[in-house]
Amino acid sequence: MGMYIVEIGTHSFRKGVSTYVGSQPGGPAAHSIWLRAGWSLGRVQSRYIFQGDGGDQYVGRAATGLPNNSIEFAQLPPHFGEDIKNILTSSEWENILPDYRAFYPVEFRTVLPKLLASLAYHSNWLQQQLHPNHPLFSTYLWRSGKLRELKHYVHTGHFRCPPTGLTATGIPPHVSLYQEMIEMKTSLTSLRSEIQISMETLPEQVCHTVLSHCQVNGAVPITHQQVQTMIQDVKSTMMAAFAEQAMVIRQSVEPSRDLSTNNNAQADARVWTWNGQLHPVPRGFRFPRYDFNILNDR
Repeated sequence: MGMYIVEIGTHSFRKGVSTYVGSQPGGPAAHSIWLRAGWSLGRVQSRYIFQGDGGDQYVGRAATGLPNNSIEFAQLPPHFGEDIKNILTSSEWENILPDYRAFYPVEFRTVLPKLLASLAYHSNWLQQQLHPNHPLFSTYLWRSGKLRELKHYVHTGHFRCPPTGLTATGIPPHVSLYQEMIEMKTSLTSLRSEIQISMETLPEQVCHTVLSHCQVNGAVPITHQQVQTMIQDVKSTMMAAFAEQAMVIRQSVEPSRDLSTNNNAQADARVWTWNGQLHPVPRGFRFPRYDFNILNDR
């Protein structure tokens, strides 16, 4: 991290972490931070102020840097289940950590699976953040591809992991309220989508329901499509009738000869059509003009 080990001591951790945790709005109580740091509360306070349930866990969880005002505060650490005993054998542990059984005590070996789970879970992040020449990338654990294989067996989650039973402690009440609010928001979003889908299909469902309850003595219900088809059939029938009648009218207005019932006279009855009407004379016909003076002279 760019620091020398000689520059870091217990005082840096105790003071720096206490300052960070104590500056969080709505964070742990002050006396919980003091007790976690190992500070003396004084002769009077030490007799009456003690660590409450979950106070020390609350301080420890806040010290890891988890956001106090988010559901991520209840994040469980990456961990393996009981099947880790069958995944890694003793020889594989020796390859990952030389002198695994000879040098490291049993108490430390119980912590190693959690460290290994954290490395597997954050392998992508570590590759993006660390320098390509970092010593981690030259280890057997990284070069063998074992981390990618173990990543499938890592468990995590919030509050409680059902497969492993690991439960988060030191969780303040407001974080649980965040969880309920998120679940409510998710439910409302899902409900909104369901309502929108229902509104789109509601007319069809209402039509189907109404028609299914309107069958009387074997009568077949009429659908909207059937009504549209009947209207189109009626329209086609009327158009055909109009066309037939127009044909009859055109045939009747053609020049024809009509025999009169009078035996003494037989005349031609011709009819012309123009301007949409029948006329006894063609279009443009003009009556003849007579000179009445000539008639009078006669």
